[in-house]
Amino acid sequence: MNISNLSDLMRELLDFKYLFEKEDFESILSDVLKVYLGVKHVSSIELGDAEHDIRPFVDCMDTYFFTGVFAHNESEKKFTGEIFVSRFKRYIKSLLMIKNKLKTKNEIEDEMAEMIGLFYGYSPEEIMNYCIKENLTELIK
Repeated sequence: MNISNLSDLMRELLDFKYLFEKEDFESILSDVLKVYLGVKHVSSIELGDAEHDIRPFVDCMDTYFFTGVFAHNESEKKFTGEIFVSRFKRYIKSLLMIKNKLKTKNEIEDEMAEMIGLFYGYSPEEIMNYCIKENLTELIK
């Protein structure tokens, strides 16, 4: 683990603080650092109606991570969606494949809640509790 790269990452993340709400940014910063340090395997950075061009941010994250962008809605002026960062290439590709499959079939995420939960890094206990709470018991035994 290169400490100078870590400090570069922190400095660059701070340069993009304007993209996020203050409370969101602190959580995003924490999650991205956990991914960089190997504590988490993926971070999902959600952007709701981003009025700024997100490409410079994604390009910056490409320096440190494998990235994937999943657009919920995209227009010339606003982007709504998720940016995924991970240190594992196939992880991002698989996650985007699942998200895009759901989007093209017009399915809701609950139909694959357990897989998405695993990909987002939730524990088995958290996934089971979610499925029970949301009455998705056909997804678990």
